[in-house]
Amino acid sequence: MGFDLSGIKPISEEGMAFRNNVWWWRPLWEYICETCPDVITLEQAHAGTYNDGIEITGRQSKKIFLRLQELKENGRTSKHEVEHQAKLLQQKEDNPEDFYEYPFSEENVDKFAHFCKESGGFEIW
Repeated sequence: MGFDLSGIKPISEEGMAFRNNVWWWRPLWEYICETCPDVITLEQAHAGTYNDGIEITGRQSKKIFLRLQELKENGRTSKHEVEHQAKLLQQKEDNPEDFYEYPFSEENVDKFAHFCKESGGFEIW
């Protein structure tokens, strides 16, 4: 299962689509919700965990891009990646039978940020 995002008014090929499987999408979307609570609504935050076609407007998409750029520049995204990896290792140690690895990387955040910049808004499918 995956999450396919479709650009609403893409200005380049990079803004046409973004895809993550469920393992990569969940921690990425959680990071967006955590760092952009003033940009997306609670309804959008919740709906972004499903393939229901929730729309993120062009204005919101641009603000997400700018926020993610700021977080990258001040080192917060790379710090979050390190903390996320440590948390995964601890979970694996504590409960190896029920461990599911949901990876997070600054590289994936960068790809998503550039999609946001170029998409003109997007829908999550």
